Amino acid sequence: MFPRPDEDFLNIIRNRDEFILIAHRKCDGDALSSIRAMGNILKKSGKKVSMLADFPLERNIKWMAEGIEENCECSSDALIILLDAGDMERTAFPSLFSSHDYIVIDHHRSTAKTAGSLSSYIVPESPSCTLLVNKVRSALNIPLDKETAAFLLAGFMTDTGFFHFISEEQAEESMAFALEMTRAGAEIYSLYDRLKTSITIAETESLAKALSSIRIIKGGEIITARDESEVNISYLLYPILLSIENVRLVCLFKKRGNTIELGLRAVKGKNVDCAQIAAAFFGGGHTLASGARFETEDFSKTANECERKLEKMI
Repeated sequence: MFPRPDEDFLNIIRNRDEFILIAHRKCDGDALSSIRAMGNILKKSGKKVSMLADFPLERNIKWMAEGIEENCECSSDALIILLDAGDMERTAFPSLFSSHDYIVIDHHRSTAKTAGSLSSYIVPESPSCTLLVNKVRSALNIPLDKETAAFLLAGFMTDTGFFHFISEEQAEESMAFALEMTRAGAEIYSLYDRLKTSITIAETESLAKALSSIRIIKGGEIITARDESEVNISYLLYPILLSIENVRLVCLFKKRGNTIELGLRAVKGKNVDCAQIAAAFFGGGHTLASGARFETEDFSKTANECERKLEKMI
C-alpha cells in the first residue's frame, strides 16, 4: 500500500483557511483533475480556494475548466498546494512562490526541488497524482462525492494510459482506488468518452508529419519522432510508436518555441527505466513514462544530439 500523508502535512492543511492550487504548466488530465478534486475537498472543509492554470487548456480536458482562473487576488496568508509537480519552475506561476508558503503533492521522482516547501507528500510509486489527492481526502475525513470521484478517476485514467501502464506493484491499490471511485458514482465509460475526443483535421495533419519524422535506432529498439506543431498529438502518437515491432524505448521531441519537451515511453518488460534516462537530461518521472525540457535555439541539432546520447544509454 502507498503511504498516507503524515500528520504534520495534514495539520498544515487543517490550520490554513485560504489556498491556491497550482499544477505544472500545460496541464494534462492528471494535473487539472488534481486541482479540481483538491478544490472540492478543501471547499467541503470550509476553506477559501483559488484554482490556477495557464490557458488554453487541451481540448479533451476543457470540461474540467469551471472555476479555473489565470490569476488570483489572494492574501499573503494563502497557502499554495503544488500538485503533480515538485518544482515551482515547472508551473506557469513561479513568481507566486516568492510571496506564499507552499506544500507539494506529487508522484514524480528526480524532479522534486522542495527545499523551500513547508512539507511535501511525494510518492513516486503512485501511478497518478489524483490517487494521492484521494489519500489526503481520506486522511482528512472528507466524504467522497460523485463529482470529486469523477475528477480523481479521470486523472488516474489519464496518467495510466487508461489502465495500460499500471505495473504489478501498483495493481492492487490501483484497482481498489478505481473501485472506490466507481462506487462513489464515477463512470469509466463516460470519462473515457470525454478524455478520448474525436481527432481534428489539424491533429491528423500534425500526426502525419510526426510519423514521417520517425527515426529507427539500434535496429528498432529506439524509435524517435519530432513534433513541431501547435496541437497536442502525443496521446495519438505514443500508442502507434509503442506498438512497433521490437521497440523498447519511444522518444518524442516536442518543439515549444525555444524549448524542447522530451517525452520518453518504455515498453513494459523490456528492461528500460525512463526515469533514469530522463534524469540524464535533468528531467524525471516514472519507469515507463518520463520527460525533460530544455532550452535550445536549434531544434533539429539538439534533437540529433539527444538521439546520439540516447543510443549510448540503451
